[in-house]
Amino acid sequence: MTLSFPKVCIVDIPGKGQGVRALEDIPRGTLIIAETLKVRYPMKRDLITPEAIECLLSFPCAPTDHPIIGRFKHFLPLVGSSDEGHGLFATICKVNHTCPSPLDGPNAAYCWDEPSGKELLHAIHDIHRNEEITVSYIHENSEASQDPLTFLRKHFGFDCSCRGCLRPAAERQHSAKRIKAFYQFDDLVLEVINSKQYAPLSILKDIEKQLLIVCEEGYESLISRFSHNAFQLCALYGDAASASEWEALTRDMGMVYCGEKSKDVQESFGHAKDPSTHPAWGGFTFLGKRKLHGPCKEIVAYCYPPSTLASTLSPEPLVPAPGKLSKGQKKKARAKAKKTEKQPGLEKD
Repeated sequence: MTLSFPKVCIVDIPGKGQGVRALEDIPRGTLIIAETLKVRYPMKRDLITPEAIECLLSFPCAPTDHPIIGRFKHFLPLVGSSDEGHGLFATICKVNHTCPSPLDGPNAAYCWDEPSGKELLHAIHDIHRNEEITVSYIHENSEASQDPLTFLRKHFGFDCSCRGCLRPAAERQHSAKRIKAFYQFDDLVLEVINSKQYAPLSILKDIEKQLLIVCEEGYESLISRFSHNAFQLCALYGDAASASEWEALTRDMGMVYCGEKSKDVQESFGHAKDPSTHPAWGGFTFLGKRKLHGPCKEIVAYCYPPSTLASTLSPEPLVPAPGKLSKGQKKKARAKAKKTEKQPGLEKD
């Protein structure tokens, strides 16, 4: 079966060099490109072909940099590959960067697919015809999220001028503080979930608060990780209905970022359908079954935004996609997220 991909093209972008633009509307969740690498690092001599060298030299390099080493910044990490290497791709490596922020963010994300040996680029938001396709070069790195301008200048050699970086310094520092608190919570959450010392409902509320921060700050790639933590919490206490809702969210966000065939997404399909298949199921039921809950409507609204384009997501998600939020609901969501600027305390049983 031959896959059909949306039409895109490499074009000159003012102030950025080259970039990739959509030639047609691309709905959220669509696989835009599945690309075979041209050059792999660490390099093997027998794989360095004239075509590979030509591709490498097509990428820009500062006059003061080594003509080969200076182009390594264009390589992508092959996350999950057998050698944890890096790869250069003719098209995907020319997709420009946009920082996650409350004002703006990337409209696509890439991931390495080991079985096919290809890098996949998915639309994580609706992309309209003639719109530039962008990704984030900041990958779950707390250091980079604290000071994106310095990180990008040091590692990629450019000064970012996205809407998030053009905000006043006070606003950028506020965002950095919130993201730092999220990473601190992330370091502790699994330990807290498995400790049996804290009230499960309190933990679940804290997870939701942190998820609202992630959504508001534009770090949506982290949603599935935390929704899966919420799933495990519900599974430990034997709440199948709530566990299914959380894992459906994990599944659907995973589909947006990695596609339906991803190993993690396939596992989520099974766990959302039957939470008892997960190893954590019923682990804490000796403490008594607890009635928890699925994602709040504010989180669901962020994860299932209304679209004017046809969506490639599952037509019947276990978490129902709501209508557009009212002004009152948006105000309530913002107020709820602001309360989490300091790490909340967890209630012990």
